[in-house]
Formats: sequence, C-alpha cells, structure tokens
Amino acid sequence: MTHASFPLRKTLARGALVLAGLLGACSSDASICADDETGTCLESVELTYLNVAYDLSRPVYVNNRVPIEFGITATGPTGAETRDVAVSFSFVEAEPLDPANPVECGSSATVLEIVGDGEEHVFYGYVWPTTVCAELAGRPANLRVDFDGGDE
Repeated sequence: MTHASFPLRKTLARGALVLAGLLGACSSDASICADDETGTCLESVELTYLNVAYDLSRPVYVNNRVPIEFGITATGPTGAETRDVAVSFSFVEAEPLDPANPVECGSSATVLEIVGDGEEHVFYGYVWPTTVCAELAGRPANLRVDFDGGDE
C-alpha cells in the first residue's frame, strides 16, 4: 500500500474539503503477473513519486477534481514488456479512532500502459473526494494507490 498523507478539513461551504499539506514521494514495489490473455508479466511496478498540481491552501470541494502527476517505473523479464495496468486512488483515514476500521472512500481510477523497461514514466491524472468522502472532512487522510485492484 502506498500512502501520501494530508489533512482534510471542512471549510465554510457545505461539503468542502481543504487539502493542507504536500503529498511526498511515494514508492511501492509490486509484481503484476496476473493471468491474462497476453501472458505479459511485469516483475516490478514502483510508484516513484506523486505530486499534487494544486494550491493546497485552497479548499477542494466534494466531487471536484485535483490534478496530480506521478511517476511509475516497471521492470519485466526482457525490458520490453508492455501491460495495461489499472491504477486506482482512494482516501484512507490516517489516524482512525478504530485502527481496524479506518474510514475510506474511493476516488478515481485509470488504466495505464506500463512499459517494463526500468525507466520512470510520468503520468497525469486527477483525484477527487466523492460524496462518500464527506465523513473524512476534518480528519488527516492518506492517499492509497492500488495497481490492478490490489493494495500496493
């Protein structure tokens, strides 16, 4: 599981959230070798960094997107493997009252063509707190990144 931490705070506007902090560099190592029709396997997939391209002093409203930039480095057996990988983002309560059951809400997901050449590739996308994220308002949260449906 890859985390980047930032607090979510309510503003005066109903349903608004403020992201107040920077998402630092994140990394995780995961093998993406699921049984698929192509048989393509990536031995290692690493989220090398994650940046928010947004003024975090401004409020973020529910169902409004926040631009992000992130790097992914992957390796494969021959260095030429290419595989479509589902990358999803969700917000998870960072300091839950019940550590076994943190509040979590889904954000966005995308399918990326990942090349297993060992080079970092840069991607651009968006995350946004959905209406189910209102429960996280006022609480610190982590941004979780999943590859192909698993915690990475």
